[in-house]
Amino acid sequence: MSTHWSRSIIAKLSFFAALCALLMTAGQAAISYLQQKDQYYNELKQYQQMVHKSVEQHAGKFASLKDFIKTNKKADPAQPGIALIQPYMDLYTGSGGVANTYLLYPGTIESGGKTAMTIMLANKSLADSGFQPSTPYELPPAFTKAIRAAESGEIGVSDVFSDDYGTWVSILSAIRDDNGGITAILGIDFDYANVQHQLDAKLRTSLLVGLLTGTIAVAMMIVVIVWIIRPVRELARITQKVAGGDLTESVSIRRKDEIGELAAYFGVMIGNIREMIGRIRETSDVVAENAETLHGGSEQTSEAARHVAMSIEQVAAGTERQLTSSEESAKAMEEMAQGVQRIAESAVTAADSSNQAYLLAEQGSEQVRQQTTDDGHSGCRQQRVRLHGTAGPVIRRDRIDYIAHLDHRRTDEPARSECGDRSGPGRGTRPRLRRRIR
Repeated sequence: MSTHWSRSIIAKLSFFAALCALLMTAGQAAISYLQQKDQYYNELKQYQQMVHKSVEQHAGKFASLKDFIKTNKKADPAQPGIALIQPYMDLYTGSGGVANTYLLYPGTIESGGKTAMTIMLANKSLADSGFQPSTPYELPPAFTKAIRAAESGEIGVSDVFSDDYGTWVSILSAIRDDNGGITAILGIDFDYANVQHQLDAKLRTSLLVGLLTGTIAVAMMIVVIVWIIRPVRELARITQKVAGGDLTESVSIRRKDEIGELAAYFGVMIGNIREMIGRIRETSDVVAENAETLHGGSEQTSEAARHVAMSIEQVAAGTERQLTSSEESAKAMEEMAQGVQRIAESAVTAADSSNQAYLLAEQGSEQVRQQTTDDGHSGCRQQRVRLHGTAGPVIRRDRIDYIAHLDHRRTDEPARSECGDRSGPGRGTRPRLRRRIR
């Protein structure tokens, strides 16, 4: 329970609210204390002003009073100025927190190496304590600022100071004559213990009011926080169930603020999730059926793949055999290429021999024509016989028979043709002989 409480946003917000209330209370108390302190000091100033006005009415008697005190060094109650002013010194003492009332001569003096002022007149209890008229009064450092303020026409309030008789706060003011000159400094001492008691009472009152106000504010904030957080916690509970798979929960929060809008949207979200899960279930059933169909098809595909693999293996084996036959054919083709190369070389040699035979035949034909012209038909035959004898190693027997046949035909022609006329059959035979030789 403590762990849940430490994690609760209500606890955190309550702690934050309490802290804010505490700070606000402390600040309010401090401000209230300072305000009440200023108010209290204003009341003291007002009291001092009342005494000041009462004494200032007799400011015209102060000149004779000052001369009398300087001469006698002792206050005589029968003296007219003292008899007139002394009652005011004793009248206000003991009331309103006033401890002492006194008059000081204007201007400071040196007494024992310290700054002092001369007492002109004091209340009876202060005079009995040794502060008689014309007695130097050592000024505490807290008086410096207050005396300057009094001499400048303001009401001077000293800081808190202590002496052998207690702790005090003094308020000083200057009493002036008709010409505006300072005739005396009126001082009133307030017992600071009484002042502090009054201020402490006011501080306690301020703290009590602040704490009460802060407590009420914190309580109201906690109520508001609980009012805001309660539906949020209900939404958190529903969210936890929905996260666990329970989509039967419904949101029953009916409010018209932002929390109500959040709850309404949350209910719509749960409904949408419920519908989406239903569609997902339907889709999953369809997917399962399709998966079974695909499973059957995949088995058939696997069987076909096995057949294809076997066919590929057979094709691979045939390919290896074809590769072996191709290698053997390549070797045979290489051997045939070598044979063709040798045949080509032989053909080149035969062509060279044929060219040489052709040249010899040309030469022999030329010689035959010349001999025929000179010796007649018989000489021509002998020349041709010699020509055949010269070309015998080259020309085959059938070519020789062909030439003999041509010669036999020439014997039946006129002698001009037999003797080898340059334009007769003898010259026309040579191209055919060349073609035959070629």
